[in-house]
Formats: sequence, structure tokens, C-alpha cells
Amino acid sequence: MAMSGGRAAPSASTAERPFTRMLDDYVTQTWGVAAAEVQKLIHDPLELLTRAVQPVLWLMLFGEVMARVHGVAPGNLPYLDYLAAGILAQSALFVAIFYGISAIWERDLGVLQRYLASPAPRSALVLGKALSAGVRALSQAVIVYILALILGVGIDLNPLSMLGVAAATQDLS
Repeated sequence: MAMSGGRAAPSASTAERPFTRMLDDYVTQTWGVAAAEVQKLIHDPLELLTRAVQPVLWLMLFGEVMARVHGVAPGNLPYLDYLAAGILAQSALFVAIFYGISAIWERDLGVLQRYLASPAPRSALVLGKALSAGVRALSQAVIVYILALILGVGIDLNPLSMLGVAAATQDLS
């Protein structure tokens, strides 16, 4: 360490340490919020199943009925193949909408004030909530994928395609 004017000049490793510590704290706080939200899902898996009712109805009931209508099929693509992608996007979008509504409920119940009183930055709170919404959206996507496979929908099981769907699902929520 060099001395300058009677004071020690900070070394490069000392200047980087606060940034890495801040980043580590930020990631830890974000992970804490996300883990708390995912813990709610673990304690109430019935919520996940009740949210899966709508995609199941769309695929099994409306999809099967509309597939039999001759003027509806989009080109040479089976109607269920066409519909499954839309239901996948719809499921992820509904998770995002319900997470926005739950933030309003938490504000009304005072839970949000407890989060805001914590030392975590607000962006860590928002990112943690978004990550937990992504977990729920991905779980919905898995349910839709499994049901689509059972119904015989032509699904590209290429890992890169599945990764693209996971990334798109995260963007929606």
C-alpha cells in the first residue's frame, strides 16, 4: 500500500471488495425474497394444481372439440399443436398477472411494509418476487408440456428448444 499525504492509499483489492460484498448481499437478499415466495408454494401445492385447471380445460375440452371443426385448423398443422403454444403463453402470462395482484393484496395486508422495512434494496425485492413468479410459471409450463405429450401434441424435445421456452416463460412472468 502506498502512502499519500500521511494516509494509506487503498489497494485495488480493497476497492473491489466493497463492490463484491454489495453484489453478494444483493444476490442473498434477492434469493431470500424468492425463497420465501417459493416456500409458500411448497406449503400450498394445491394452489399450483388449481391454477392448472384452466390450461387443462383449454387443452382437453376446447382443444379436442375445436380440433374436430374442419374450418379452424391452421394450414396443415393440427389444431392441438397450434393451441398448445398459446395455452403455454397464456399460463405464464396469468401467473404474472396474479403475482401483480398478490403484490396489491400484500400491500393491503401490511406484508409489503415489512419487506420495505428490511435493509434490502427495493430492486432486490422486485427481482425476488419476479424469480418466484418464474418458478411458478415454469411449473405451469411443465404441466402444460406433460398434458400436451399425453394428448399427442407434436412437441420438439430438443434441449435448446426447451431452453428457449423456459427463457420465454421467464420473460412473460
